[in-house]
Amino acid sequence: MPANVPKSPTSNLPVPARKPSIVIPESIPAKRTTPPKTSLLNNFIVQILIFRKILLLNDGRDKIMKVAQYSSKILLWLVLVEKGVNQTRAKQLASHFSLVRKVIRLAHCLEPFNDGLEIVKEKQFDTLQQKLAPLNVVIGICNDISDDIICLSKLGILDKSWAKTMTPYSDRLWYSGIFIDVHSNICDTNELIKKLANSKDPESRQKLQQKIFMQRVSLAKLLADFVFCTIDVFEMGDKVSEGYQHISGFIAAVLGTYKLYVKHK
Repeated sequence: MPANVPKSPTSNLPVPARKPSIVIPESIPAKRTTPPKTSLLNNFIVQILIFRKILLLNDGRDKIMKVAQYSSKILLWLVLVEKGVNQTRAKQLASHFSLVRKVIRLAHCLEPFNDGLEIVKEKQFDTLQQKLAPLNVVIGICNDISDDIICLSKLGILDKSWAKTMTPYSDRLWYSGIFIDVHSNICDTNELIKKLANSKDPESRQKLQQKIFMQRVSLAKLLADFVFCTIDVFEMGDKVSEGYQHISGFIAAVLGTYKLYVKHK
């Protein structure tokens, strides 16, 4: 018998080795998985609530109406528009949508006025972007006032001649603002790219990448606005197809709505 086997103190017999106790693990509760139908329903409800939140905003209603306006114009342009009655109806439809949007945006000049107050408080005018910011606010206020005059004229509150007089000024003010917005967008994007290159934190990098993406979405919208407004400013409506304005207007409307959706989701 091996010497290292323990013996019983009474019988001098080897003591059998104890078997290790078996620990029965507690039953692990099964993870509750959300049924696919419930998940889809919850997601649908969330999207409806976001859409509702957007519709409560003047800017949101304007964007939704703009999408409806230019999607219908494209549809009529591609499928339904022919010589005669349909063409007249298409123009009337576009005019009604445009008037509704102008009514929604009445007194919108208060918004850029508030932006101007914030710029004055900061008192930073070192870069070209900062120097152009007050000018952009003035352009925005004047553009909104001219749009209000056009709207009131089309509603019959002011003489109808005001709409024809103010439309060229409104177009040129909007056109000037687009150039400043593009410059500001490029400057902000370059600044974000520099921050991304110096950032090591994965979470910060992800946020910066999302901001850069949204800046590029804004730039694409501005370029679509540029195409649309160029045709009006240089009175090219008779020289180019109406489709250029319909498509560029639709792209700008969709991108603007998407920006608002991302902001409020």
